[in-house]
Amino acid sequence: MAITEKKFLKSLRDHIPRAHWQRIESWQVAPGVPDLNGCQDGKEVWIEAKIVKGKQVNLTPLQVNWLEKRARHGGSVYIVALYRDRLIAVWGGEFARKVADEGIDAPGGLLFEMDLHGWSQLESAIFA
Repeated sequence: MAITEKKFLKSLRDHIPRAHWQRIESWQVAPGVPDLNGCQDGKEVWIEAKIVKGKQVNLTPLQVNWLEKRARHGGSVYIVALYRDRLIAVWGGEFARKVADEGIDAPGGLLFEMDLHGWSQLESAIFA
C-alpha cells in the first residue's frame, strides 16, 4: 500500500526529532505556502512534501511561485518527495519550476534511501 503525504510528513518529523516542526494548513488562507516549517539550532526551513506519481512531482503554480520567490530572497526552502516508497528526493526551492515540468528527472536534486542513514543525510542537507 502506498504511503500518503500526511504519513510521509509524519515520518519526516519522527525521523528528524531534534527539529521543532510545525505542520502548515494554509491552502484556504495563503495558497502556495509549504506544508511544513522546521527549526533546528537556529536554522529555519520550509518543506513542500510530495509523493511522486510515476515520475511526476505535482506542484501547483502557486507553490512554484512561493518556493522560487522565497529561494531568491535567501530562504531555506525545499521540495521533499517520496519516490517509489523508499527513496527521498530533495530539491532547493530555486528548482521548483524544473521539478514541476520535469518531475523526478529535474536537475539539482539529491536522493536518499528511506533508512536511518538516509534520514540522517537528509537532516544534514536541509539544516546545513
